[in-house]
Amino acid sequence: MARRLVGVVLAVVAFAVAVPIASSEAKAALAAAEQEAKDGTEKAANAALAEVKALPDTLKSSAQKAATLTAFAQSVATLDTKTIHDVINEEESWGPFRTAGPTGVFLGDGLATSTGTEAAVAAAADLAKKAQSGAQAAAYVLHDGQLYLAAAHAGAPTPNGIPVAVVLMQPVAKELLTPIATAQHATLGLSVNGKEAFWAGDAMTQAQGPCCTTRPVVAGVELAVRRNVDATLAAATAKSERFGLTAYGLAALFAVAALAFGFWPKNKEAEAQAELLKQTAEELRQSRLEMSNLTNRFTQSGNFAQPGAPGLQPATPAFGATVTTQPSRYEEVMPLGEGGMARVSIARISGAEGFRRYFVVKRLKGEMAGYDETVNQFIDEARLTASLVHSNIIPVFDFGRDSQGYFLASEYILGRSVDRLVEKSVQVHARGLPPGLVRYIGLEALKALAYAHTKTDEAGKPLALVHRDVSPANLLVSAQGEVKLLDFGIVKSDARTNKTQAGVVKGNLFYMSPEQATAQVVDPRADIFSLGMVLFTAAVGKTLYQGENAYDLLTLAAKGPSADDLAKIRALPDGLGAVVEKAVQPNRDLRFATADEFAKALAASGTPGAAAELQAAVQALVGDELTQETQRLQREAA
Repeated sequence: MARRLVGVVLAVVAFAVAVPIASSEAKAALAAAEQEAKDGTEKAANAALAEVKALPDTLKSSAQKAATLTAFAQSVATLDTKTIHDVINEEESWGPFRTAGPTGVFLGDGLATSTGTEAAVAAAADLAKKAQSGAQAAAYVLHDGQLYLAAAHAGAPTPNGIPVAVVLMQPVAKELLTPIATAQHATLGLSVNGKEAFWAGDAMTQAQGPCCTTRPVVAGVELAVRRNVDATLAAATAKSERFGLTAYGLAALFAVAALAFGFWPKNKEAEAQAELLKQTAEELRQSRLEMSNLTNRFTQSGNFAQPGAPGLQPATPAFGATVTTQPSRYEEVMPLGEGGMARVSIARISGAEGFRRYFVVKRLKGEMAGYDETVNQFIDEARLTASLVHSNIIPVFDFGRDSQGYFLASEYILGRSVDRLVEKSVQVHARGLPPGLVRYIGLEALKALAYAHTKTDEAGKPLALVHRDVSPANLLVSAQGEVKLLDFGIVKSDARTNKTQAGVVKGNLFYMSPEQATAQVVDPRADIFSLGMVLFTAAVGKTLYQGENAYDLLTLAAKGPSADDLAKIRALPDGLGAVVEKAVQPNRDLRFATADEFAKALAASGTPGAAAELQAAVQALVGDELTQETQRLQREAA
């Protein structure tokens, strides 16, 4: 009787322990997910606000051009207001400026003439006065419920010495905020004097619930930032439910063992009873151990890993990565970003006599360092990238493990990604990059791919490298106009120790080939396809595929460009269409067989640009950003 009572009590205790543990961990998971969603929205809001506040600066160069037009300068020299009026309202050279929005000319403190809404231009009088004093001025102007970008630039004074200023304005509309919203994976809203003006971005992010995070732009104008956090919360809920099911399952297993112990028939032999007690004790020990492991995995720094999931075994160091608790010799000076597996920053090494050198350091996140699959992938990336020595590939100099975990250090190159250059070109010129520069970027990238695709090991055996993530974000253009391929983190190679599991899709859905999207075996033609898609995006300023969500994009990528898509590609200017169309054929047998073949066709299709032209474009589009980055590093070094 006593044994039965003990069995029942143990069974009850098992569930009494499982219930609060499951409930507690579920609450912790949801709280962590909510905080993650909140932090993500705040970060997106700060980044979006910085870009929105910089929008008026995009009109500065146009204001300068307008103020220095020959026809305009001649009209000012006549001292005839009607002549000035005729130039800005009828002269063809002034056409692009008045098409964008209201424009005006100030002579001294007064508005001499204007196009568009005269009262709106008059509201920019302070900006014109600032320009007349010698400064290039840009700001937001709010008039009659409409927000404008405005820039002013001084023109040559009149013959009798009256200062002149040209003002250009552009209404703030949805189209201006859409690229910023897309970059932040958010929806941006603008309200003027408390009244909603418009929303821009992905409609999916306009979810139910509290409105959003807001930021003041100028007096009376607020920017609202909304991100769809439903998926994050749903994932946390699902994982907490799986945890609960596992906890209850373990409790049930222990309860069955306890009841079996309590109610085992007395007429069984003593041997059988002893064996059962031994099994029950072992099951209890295993249950406690599994419950402990499950709790640790579930609460570990937001890493809600499922127990027993493949690739979650403790990692062991390899590839010469020394296990050490020594402080890192790389001092982080500027974060660049982070993904699910690693974070990237600019870091500095300091030495004697004021020696300093900067590197880009990629660090495996601490919570990921405990799993073999993740660590081996990181090690493979270091091993393979270190073996690639080519002028169009960013070199890796160091790899190891210090007190902050695994790291990979590569050369720091001042520059910006093709993705950023295209984004800025769309903002400034409302189009992609010029065809000559697109062709030059493609030819330089193909040099890197031709080298990687034909790389052999020390014994002369082909490594069969396929990058698998050729995208505008992974092509860097330096301040000197050099093109560099980077991020070999998911490269496919026969030399990898960590193989991609069958049926797993890796890469960027906007640029990946159909065979990659359907998890088939890939070869160099997959990179050729991806680069073709990159060239299309660079030329037109937007991606070929337009989907509402990841599932839509994966479906489009799996099919490849449709007949309508191929027609858009054929329409690319300056001979690019036919070459890009061949590169992105859904059937890989119809594409260029090698990177060299692609390069020959691309070079023969038209005149490529040059490094000097690309350097000038980088300076024009992101020169201010590069200057700020250099100045920040100099301040850090001081």
